[in-house]
Formats: sequence, structure tokens, C-alpha cells
Amino acid sequence: IKEGKALEILGKAPTMVFDKTGTLTTGSLLVSFVIPVLGKTEQEVLELAVMASVKSQHPLAKGLLAYAKGAVITHPDFVEERSGKGVIARKGSDTVILGNQTLFRDLQMQVPEKLLETARQKADMGQTISFIAFNHEVVGFVSAADEIKQNARSVIENLKNLGVKKLVMLTGDNSKVAEEIAKKTNVTEWEAELLSEDKVTIITDLKKQGPVIMVGDGATDSAVLSAATVGVSMKGPEAQILLQNDDLALLPKTILLARKTDQITMANFW
Repeated sequence: IKEGKALEILGKAPTMVFDKTGTLTTGSLLVSFVIPVLGKTEQEVLELAVMASVKSQHPLAKGLLAYAKGAVITHPDFVEERSGKGVIARKGSDTVILGNQTLFRDLQMQVPEKLLETARQKADMGQTISFIAFNHEVVGFVSAADEIKQNARSVIENLKNLGVKKLVMLTGDNSKVAEEIAKKTNVTEWEAELLSEDKVTIITDLKKQGPVIMVGDGATDSAVLSAATVGVSMKGPEAQILLQNDDLALLPKTILLARKTDQITMANFW
């Protein structure tokens, strides 16, 4: 706990916002399917996806490397990450793009309707979809799933019992994934398909109604943590309060600590 004022606010704030990945979920994306098109094999599409993501810190990169054991790993010469959208990698004269549909729209690249329909079916199963293009032709997609932390639902219930009225989940993931996670964790509200700047805007709007606690992994959401009245981090240092050992259960315990501290302070004052 870096600031006493932050602890005081944590004990009283009616609104708490969670970043999904790495906070309510483990942040370890497990690749489920690799779907190739245009005559590519599953292995070829997988190796292209690995090449694009091998230098990335995104959870999907680790999932792809784990799934691609034994695959040929090509290291790109140049990588451009688009926050909340994907990555563009170049090796020699070849370009590989790995990302969500928003990135492909930005690049004015059309995903074939048949492939899009298959992707929608996987998304309906709660899968995160990342399309892959090679030299500006869409050659397939990978789908992956993030596992909910075992104690996420019980922590949310504990927070409700402590009087936190609004529990909001924010994610850059698709709405089907968000809806599935929201149901399983029992948060009161959720917003999906968000970029980092969208999350900051939501936090800023919520603060007009009162103090807002933002809980994130601290690795990829520092701007969002900074936008909140109090930032609570699971891993990174960019917050006023850090929960050690990536333990979400420490959150309601810290609220109880804050309230106990406040009671002692008031008793000493009088």
C-alpha cells in the first residue's frame, strides 16, 4: 500500500472496475483451434502466427508458443504492435498480420465471409479470435480461450456483501467472451471490444458519480489504472495498491483492513 489516502478511499468506494485478462482470468490463453484457408496447412498458419507474436508480451503469444512446440520459429526483422488490436510483423519482403477484426478493418483488409462465419461460431463458444494474413491475404485464424480464476466468483460475491454496489468488467475481447466471463463471475456490468483509451473514457465518466477503484494486472493497463481514483495492481508497480502473489482474494481483505484502520483512526481522534 503506497498511500494511506488510497487505502481510505478503497474502504468506501461504491464502484470497482476490473480489467478482464489477468485479473478475473488467469491471463494464460490456451489455443484451441487453428483454421487455415487458401490452401495453407494448419502448421503453416500456426508458424505465421508464431512469427508475428514471438516478440509480443500479449497472453496469446505465450499460448501460441506453447501450442506450437516443435514448430519452426522465425524471428521477424520488424514488429509493430497495435494496442488492443494486434501486431504487424515483417521478415524481409514478407508481412504477417495477426489481430482482431478491428485491425483488419483499419488496414482495409476484408476477411472472407465463409471464414468470418466460422470465426463467429468459435466466438459464440467463448473463444477469442485472431485472424492471420500473409502478404495482405487472409490465410486463416486462431482461436483461444482464457481460464477464469477459481476464486473470481467468490471474490465478486464477497465484494457485493461488503457493499460495493457497482462491479464492472472491461475487456478488449469480443462481446460473446465478455458475456460468458460476466455470467461466470457475476459482475454487475460489462463492456467489450474496448481499446485502452475507451477504458480510460469509461473510468473518467464513472468518476463523475464518485470514487472509482480500478483493478488490473498492471502489465498492460497502466494508463487505465492511472485514470482511476485508486489503482489496484495484481502484478505491476503502476498502482497505489499492489496485491501480492497475483491473489484476487486479497482485495476484499484489503477493504476490511481499510475499514478497520479507519475505525481505529476515528477512535483515537475522539
